[in-house]
Amino acid sequence: MPVPDPIAGRPAIRRLPDHLANQIAAGEVVERPASIVKELVENSLDADARTLTVSLEQGGMRRIQVQDDGFGIPREELTLALQSHATSKIARPEDLAAIRSMGFRGEALASIASVARVELVSRLRGAEQAWRLACDPGASPGEPEPAAHPPGTSVSVADLFHNTPARRRFLRAERTEYRHCEEVVRRLALGRFDIGFRLRHNRRTVFELPPATDEAGRRRRLARLCGKAFAEHALQLDFRRGDLRLHGWLLPARHARAQADIQYVYVNGRIIRDRVLTHALRQAHAAWLPDGRHPAWLLFLELDPAEVDVNVHPAKQEVRFRQTRLVHDFLVHCLERTLAAEAPTDQMPAPAYAPQPLEWHRPATGPASPVTPPPRRPSAPPRIAERPVPAYAPPPPGKTAEEGARRIGRYLLFLHEEKAGVADLGRLVGERVRALPAQGEVPGRPWLIPASVPVPAALVAGLPAWADALAALGFDVSEAGPETLLLRQSPLALEPVDVPALLPGWLADLAAGAEPRAALAERAAGHLRPDWQGEQWLAWLAAEGFPPAAVRWLEEGDLRDLFTAP
Repeated sequence: MPVPDPIAGRPAIRRLPDHLANQIAAGEVVERPASIVKELVENSLDADARTLTVSLEQGGMRRIQVQDDGFGIPREELTLALQSHATSKIARPEDLAAIRSMGFRGEALASIASVARVELVSRLRGAEQAWRLACDPGASPGEPEPAAHPPGTSVSVADLFHNTPARRRFLRAERTEYRHCEEVVRRLALGRFDIGFRLRHNRRTVFELPPATDEAGRRRRLARLCGKAFAEHALQLDFRRGDLRLHGWLLPARHARAQADIQYVYVNGRIIRDRVLTHALRQAHAAWLPDGRHPAWLLFLELDPAEVDVNVHPAKQEVRFRQTRLVHDFLVHCLERTLAAEAPTDQMPAPAYAPQPLEWHRPATGPASPVTPPPRRPSAPPRIAERPVPAYAPPPPGKTAEEGARRIGRYLLFLHEEKAGVADLGRLVGERVRALPAQGEVPGRPWLIPASVPVPAALVAGLPAWADALAALGFDVSEAGPETLLLRQSPLALEPVDVPALLPGWLADLAAGAEPRAALAERAAGHLRPDWQGEQWLAWLAAEGFPPAAVRWLEEGDLRDLFTAP
């Protein structure tokens, strides 16, 4: 049988040349000079360096050199170090489940060498001879040559992107690129107080930080890198719970900063940006911070490496925790205790409406996980940052009005300022939904753990037709299977509503042609969260201003008539 002719104009499938594949990989590793500085310094840290020097020329665009006093590289491994996916950090698949080193992919030096000129000079500890190896982009490295060098390794990177001028045009001014490099060194130096760091730019020493082995030395480094105010006022904390440990420094709320410029979190020594940790840190501060001010922290979270996956981001800047809820609540607990212990009694925040920590991240139909409240005086649940609400202040000493609230089904009997009242909770929630803005953004609350909601297949198929209506009301719902939806965000107004239980019926109403807002208000009134009791509802009522449409006040005569014989 004859072989058919290829279709005219169809490009053939072919394997990319190594030099082109390396340049594509370099796009993930080498974004700018600061990316190279980060990779090289992390290699030095993995090599057990005790001191290291970072030297830059023209913001790193002309030349970057990182010199350390670490293990060094033997002559026979220098060429291998410049090849793709060559590393000493891992050897077996099991090693990926418990990564303890800063690097592990073995792609940094190869990617850097594809877009710049690289020179390696290294000498093993105890060896008499150092060896040098140079490599130009697209060329194979030659044989190592003898060189003079102290024990350790120097990596020089020159003429970044000189062979890819299109990428070089994306670099910024020298001052901008230098600032990015300086911030990288600053973050790495804050993460390893036991190592000495030296930064030079255009042959001028910017800072030189000796190893900080005691508290005084650590405070000096904090003052140099985070400012004297942070070093003087930051609270030192150290908490443990099982395999979890949180330690570092936290600025009291009364010294909060005008900008969010000192917020560093390290997980097992690696600086990361993680939504779970960021939410926990901001939730712990929500009740204490003045408006327009920002918290400041330098925190180190340590846990079993098997409990955290660091191989989820090309630049290793994000992680995934196996027990997200446990980590989140541990951070909130530790920070709230620290802030509460330091806050003066006369500056304690008044209680304001807020759900129990993280309750809104789970379906309300299940039992709440026990959360140990931090010991503080008095209890101050965090305010909701998305929608400011008036504080519900307790009555003066001697009065117990805030204790007189009891829920009976969808109704609430309560005492407020020595006045008795009854509230229709379903109508309260329904009115809150009807009051949502018709235009503009509706405040929403993301779910830390998205909820899977089983629904009929027809509702899954019809989801695209209602996407605009859902988004306009503050929902983020996506398809997760033929008969499953994933709820990622719900309106803040539905805080006291069992949203996963409400969703199937509401979508069925939309499929029948109902108006979205009116149908949502009606459904919300019938799906109140069963775990919300008197005090939470009373706080919600106070935050909403006891709306007349849902509240009826009872006069003393009304109560007397209940017990008057006909």
